[in-house]
Amino acid sequence: MGLSGYVANNVERLFKRVGVFGYSLAMFHGISTFSPQNMEVKVDGKTLHRGKTMICAVGCGQFFGGGKRVTPFGNPLGDDLHVVAIRLPKLRALWATRLLPTGEHVALDGVVHARGQTVEIIGDHEVKGEYDGETGPSLPITIQRGPVHAQLVISERR
Repeated sequence: MGLSGYVANNVERLFKRVGVFGYSLAMFHGISTFSPQNMEVKVDGKTLHRGKTMICAVGCGQFFGGGKRVTPFGNPLGDDLHVVAIRLPKLRALWATRLLPTGEHVALDGVVHARGQTVEIIGDHEVKGEYDGETGPSLPITIQRGPVHAQLVISERR
């Protein structure tokens, strides 16, 4: 939610017609025109964050978008969802993106993290969602962790 949803919506809505440069144009447009959006983020019914939000990410794994550890404590085989809300001003949030490959952004003032079974994100209907690179429903949204149905097991080579 936030900047990533704004960019995904722009790719979908405005820039698909320009081909391979569409994402780059949408990202540039998003960074230059996006303003942090009001959201309330609740984890298992308790408010984690309320206010201007640059990005709010929810996941059960650590990695997003080519190796960025947006939710660095996530475990796809675990029982919890992990939520990270970046409530930094735009320039500081962009500066903090250099820490995404290591997950160290969660230690910054202005970044909050929690884990739980149910995450509710409440905000204005203008807040766009982005779900694994695709546009999806706007707010409000409730995300619940379902059971892990399968686990890949790789035997040792002999």
